[in-house]
Amino acid sequence: MRIRSISVISLLVLASCATTTNSADLSDYLSQNVQWQICPDDYFLKKDYRFSDFDKDNVTCAEIEVPISYDDLSLGSKTVAMMGMGSRADQVVFYNPGGPGASGIEAIQTIDFPDVLDQEYFIIGFDPRGVGFSSPVRCDDEADLESYYKFDLYIESQAEADEFIAADQEFTADCAAANPYWWTITTENTVQDIELMRAVLTDQPLNFIGSSYGTTLAMEYLRAYPENIGKVMLDSPVLIGLDNDEDSLQQGKGFNDSFERLFAECAADSKCPGNSVMEVAELIKQKLIAADDGKVLGYWGVQQSSLNPDATVASANMIMDGLSQMSYFELDDVYSDFREGMIELIEKNDSWIFEFYGLLFNGYDPETKERSNMSEILYIVNCLDIDSRDFDSLDELKEFDKKYQAAAPLVHYLYTPPNGFIWSSARQGCEWSWLAFDDDSIPDPPAKVPGPVNESGKQILIIASQGDNATPYVGAVKVARQLKSPLVTFTGTGHAIAFNGNTCLKDQITNFFGTSGSLASVSCDPE
Repeated sequence: MRIRSISVISLLVLASCATTTNSADLSDYLSQNVQWQICPDDYFLKKDYRFSDFDKDNVTCAEIEVPISYDDLSLGSKTVAMMGMGSRADQVVFYNPGGPGASGIEAIQTIDFPDVLDQEYFIIGFDPRGVGFSSPVRCDDEADLESYYKFDLYIESQAEADEFIAADQEFTADCAAANPYWWTITTENTVQDIELMRAVLTDQPLNFIGSSYGTTLAMEYLRAYPENIGKVMLDSPVLIGLDNDEDSLQQGKGFNDSFERLFAECAADSKCPGNSVMEVAELIKQKLIAADDGKVLGYWGVQQSSLNPDATVASANMIMDGLSQMSYFELDDVYSDFREGMIELIEKNDSWIFEFYGLLFNGYDPETKERSNMSEILYIVNCLDIDSRDFDSLDELKEFDKKYQAAAPLVHYLYTPPNGFIWSSARQGCEWSWLAFDDDSIPDPPAKVPGPVNESGKQILIIASQGDNATPYVGAVKVARQLKSPLVTFTGTGHAIAFNGNTCLKDQITNFFGTSGSLASVSCDPE
């Protein structure tokens, strides 16, 4: 059950500080023999989802054992699943697509890697601990789907808030009980897993490509193991080291800019409902209010609609998540779907397009309703990497609300209840953080995490989009400065754009991972 108050909207992670692995204690893990074999059938995405040139015969899979806890090896081990593709040369490069909670095994099946990576590296996509095929942590599937439909987007009274809070606490407690080692799903432990993987699979320095949250893993590895750095690439870097409020304001502004671009394109399009940015927002909000009242059609919900026997009651939460998912893409790639979604929603009272994207946003396959465990991993990692409990008074919440409105007026408008109600509780913030503090046997999440550092003596390839909503460009500029590395700027829109097919970006990646290893601050325009 996800907390949806504006003050805790956070789609990316703030990372904890990794500690150096004690190799003497890990001798059994370091000496394990990893066997690459034919991949299980369920590792493969549907053909329509894979990159057209992806060759199933060109990949192999393996598992590596890692400790459940690096601080207490007596707890036993879990597995990290990997898929390798490309050349079986000595050069290995690891890839992580972000999340936290996204599957590296699935991601490498969707990417058109430059020839230099395909031909000169063995590319390993891995599911981090707890994710996908790696000893997954999983909450109740039925309850997860119901959570998007059970509660209104707009909580307009303290009684509604109390009901939501109680349900969230029950859902989280049940999930924790079903997954007793949930508290080990942290960035710190995943970074140590990566070092273990590097040490077991290759005697070379770490080559690593991270997108979005994957850049957090890369930067925390850089902090913990600067002596082991090879060629590291950050695609849409996360600015680590922010507190919860700073992160919410920065990401709110990023989403606001993306919404504004979508809405402005719609306002200029005679076929799209709405004649101004604000009018588009108002049309959407009226449908969100109607969806909370059960008056909008959907198709993936849990309750049949009285308006149409072939439809279900739509979810305002899922519509907003669909809008958020659309904002991750480059504007030209997603606008036609946004326009069609607006026509369906406003003129036909049908949310299916936004609902479709909302399901994707939450790790569901809309065709089957099968879901990954991305949602629970995202919240567990976010809430263990930094103390995400809140203790604000109602006046302090109202003051932050004003700051959020100033930073992200469209996002604030769409998420704010019609009556302007701001709710609080004695147990504010992320329930996973509260559970960690409640249990003396579980490490407490840190109050603050440090920003990026680079003591490796190596430059890092950093790629960022000026129109990125989730990891705003201003953060990439700061990351490049803190890591003493040049910044490759894509002057278009979109998130995690390094492998979007742009020739200029491909050339920068090729130069870096090729024999020249050259780096420079350049701008790449959309083609």
